[in-house]
Amino acid sequence: MEILPGAGVEVAVLQGLPIGDGRTCTDPAAYADADVVAVDPSADTAQLPVSLPGTHGFSLVCAAVPGKEDAAARFVFSSDGVGSATAPRLAVSGLGDGGVMVDPLFEIPDIANLHVLYGPPASTDCADRDAYFPYRRQSFFIEAEELPVRFCAVGFNMAGNESPVSEQVLEKP
Repeated sequence: MEILPGAGVEVAVLQGLPIGDGRTCTDPAAYADADVVAVDPSADTAQLPVSLPGTHGFSLVCAAVPGKEDAAARFVFSSDGVGSATAPRLAVSGLGDGGVMVDPLFEIPDIANLHVLYGPPASTDCADRDAYFPYRRQSFFIEAEELPVRFCAVGFNMAGNESPVSEQVLEKP
């Protein structure tokens, strides 16, 4: 097909198809009520209107030039709008000198990233989200003279949804 400079190409977009219906993308009848968008073929990228569901799961989107459905593009999107229902767990081990070692635990994919906060129980507020810092996957060694401490952790799943906060006051073993 020859495209004239500045002329747009129409692309039909099917949305919200169940993941197992990939053959639908090549069926011309499926595009009868599809959104049609003009795309500039000389552009490096094209934006197509896609509305992802707010539920957890996968969604199939098809895009085809009308009359060329056999060459339809298929896109699979993963939607995740729900964070973990449980707070991160802490592995706390006593050390021989009276201190403790603390490791916040990952639970992929529900807790794939963690932010932490710790300090004296009276002045450490687990609700102060601006005080948290990213967990760098290195154990925390808290010396005996620093105990007790309040240790707070919040997890994020792979989509960035937040878990509840875990809060634990660590005493000398």
